[in-house]
Amino acid sequence: MTELVDNVWNFLTEVDKWKVIGSASITFLTIVLIRRMVRKRSVMSRIKKKQEQLQEARSRLRDRVRTCPPLSHFKELDALQVQQRLQANEMTPLEALRLYQKRMVDALESNCICEIIEEAEAVAMSVSADVQSPIRGMPVSVKENIQVAGYDSPIGLVSGVLDPAKEDSVLMKVLRKVGAVPFVTTTMSPTGMSLDASTEIYGKQRNPLDVKRLAGGSSSGEATLLAKGGSPLGFGTDIGGSIRIPATFCGICGLRPTSYRVSTIGLRSVAKVGSANVRPTVGPMAKCTSLLADAMKAILCSAMFELDSRVPELPFNDRIYSGTEPLVIGYYTCIGEELAVRPVVAVEAAMHKVISLLRSKGHKLVKFSVPDPDKLIRISTTALIADGGASLLKATRDDPTNPRFRQTLRFFSLPVFIRRLIAWFNYRFISKLIGTTTRSSIGCQSAQDVLNLLGEVSDYQVEFSKAWSEAKIDVLISPATPFPAPLDTTPDMLLPGVSNFLLPYNVLDYPAGVLPVAKVSAADVKASKNAEERYRRDGDWLNAEVSSLQEGTQGLPIGLQVVGKPLCEEIVLRVMHEVELGVSEA
Repeated sequence: MTELVDNVWNFLTEVDKWKVIGSASITFLTIVLIRRMVRKRSVMSRIKKKQEQLQEARSRLRDRVRTCPPLSHFKELDALQVQQRLQANEMTPLEALRLYQKRMVDALESNCICEIIEEAEAVAMSVSADVQSPIRGMPVSVKENIQVAGYDSPIGLVSGVLDPAKEDSVLMKVLRKVGAVPFVTTTMSPTGMSLDASTEIYGKQRNPLDVKRLAGGSSSGEATLLAKGGSPLGFGTDIGGSIRIPATFCGICGLRPTSYRVSTIGLRSVAKVGSANVRPTVGPMAKCTSLLADAMKAILCSAMFELDSRVPELPFNDRIYSGTEPLVIGYYTCIGEELAVRPVVAVEAAMHKVISLLRSKGHKLVKFSVPDPDKLIRISTTALIADGGASLLKATRDDPTNPRFRQTLRFFSLPVFIRRLIAWFNYRFISKLIGTTTRSSIGCQSAQDVLNLLGEVSDYQVEFSKAWSEAKIDVLISPATPFPAPLDTTPDMLLPGVSNFLLPYNVLDYPAGVLPVAKVSAADVKASKNAEERYRRDGDWLNAEVSSLQEGTQGLPIGLQVVGKPLCEEIVLRVMHEVELGVSEA
């Protein structure tokens, strides 16, 4: 044995160690390069095969639309008119499906459509006229992470294609039970954590109202299809504003219910393992608030309660939704102190308009002070990305994500000390909000950090509840976002405040809905230019930049958010409906 060791030692001492190191390095790099090439080829092969499947499905759909076009006297009907005819049995579910299949074909170029559900026609023909449901016979679209048996649910990632779900989500089962006709799944941003839903699978996606702008994320496919009239009713998911941001940017309505008010069984989400005390929720989206209410009325039924024991047995309370008694409504127009992104002129003007409208209807409006708003913004961001982006990096390994999300992933891949240094620099020299957001996105670095965060969230939930009770308010209103849809060239660095009004209610777990209440006017754009000059004089770089981005926004929708107490979706929808009617009358 000693002789063997001596021989090995003599061999190693005689060999040039630098040659050995060089050879080993070249071998290692060659192996790494080959593995990357193999993985890239595998990814491209998956994309090609999936796109071939999609093209075949689209060709079949176009053939069906050509051979069985919608009846001419139905072609101009909007979603509410279709619903009314279905309820009156003046239109069959199959006729409604044919109408929206044609509209879906017209929307294909928007790249908002994933899977065409082939069984939709059979389901439409099987719907009984005896089913008592406000959405009986209605074609319904669902976001791609809501599983449909036999179809992919890739959450915007190439790694998720060619792996069809084996079972329907609870939502899909309930929709069919109440007579709805799910007919298509829609795109989402990769992992649900980006404002851009463009992917290598489905293509580039932009705002249906202005193709130079973002549609928002992550339920952007739903928002786009609904805004284009390609679906009368859809369902998205919300983890940090994922229903409410695209709904606001695209000018439609959306509801983020309380956790577990709607079942999430069969929902794919990276946030399940990457977030702390923030749960994904499923909610309806539509062009009008009454369809949101009807969707909730329909699905909050015995079938939902039986299929998911976590869902409280609380059928939709129509008495509260249809109530007429005056309410006490809290409001605020800006959230944050040092970390505030001021709403642009158009958003503030829309808020004042809504406040006046609600007062004219007999409601009492009181200014609400969000307790320690900077702390709320900080813990909300940390809770959303509690693992510092580790789950996102794992989910997107070797995935060709869009350039915007790729920049986010590059930041998450940096060593923690470098990310802390960037956060310090941003806070000290650029913007306190950008610096705080950067620091919060580092997440928790130890189990104790997680426990401390959960404790902070729990304590703040109590603090917020006390503030709500002391204000004696029934609901709370605020802007949905501080600005309308940004240009797709706008860097994420200038958009840290996009979810400041929205994300806190995911962490607090209060139901929240959004609806369009105004459009940007020429006067608003001009006033934003004046605001930009004022912010620059005051040394407020971030708000000056946000104001400068308002050039060219004339005509874009402005959204309002309505928030209620947990499990009080009905009163949220009531106020949304009142505002919608008031705005349309005005």
